[in-house]
Amino acid sequence: MSREASPLRSWLDSMAVVLAIGLVSGCGGQASGESDSGGTLVFKLDRGVSVQLPITFCTGFGTVLTVVGRKGDTQVEARIIENTTMRGGEPLELSTVSGYRTTGEEDGRRYEEQWQSRSHQAVKREGAVTRITGTMYGQRFYATSETAFGPPQPIDSGRDFGFTLEAQCAQ
Repeated sequence: MSREASPLRSWLDSMAVVLAIGLVSGCGGQASGESDSGGTLVFKLDRGVSVQLPITFCTGFGTVLTVVGRKGDTQVEARIIENTTMRGGEPLELSTVSGYRTTGEEDGRRYEEQWQSRSHQAVKREGAVTRITGTMYGQRFYATSETAFGPPQPIDSGRDFGFTLEAQCAQ
């Protein structure tokens, strides 16, 4: 079954939007900046990004594992459909979605970057530890006012960058 035609992929894409809206609105975990009692998430993007974040949300072991690390305006998340029946036989690598977002300023202009996984080469689950490698592409949104951002602009012409994510959820 191709990725484009997969009902699971459509469902995952829809759930990514729902998760993003929930996380931005503050539901589903600790508030930003709280302690790292949920564990630690280490994320590296082959674009000079290396961050260690406290895990603010980790739930769904054995079914749909969702892990979110957040500190300030930087957030990294991964969702893995662990339940074989729910994935419809697809491997973990095809049924995983990862993302990274952050804010910054360039030449006096505020922006938000949003990165989305394009593919996953490996998804390893060992108890409370999750390791993911793959590629992501990013988009940048420049501020048009104090509260609004303009249309997305592909980062580096939409080029894929490698990433690694390792999460150690507290037990």
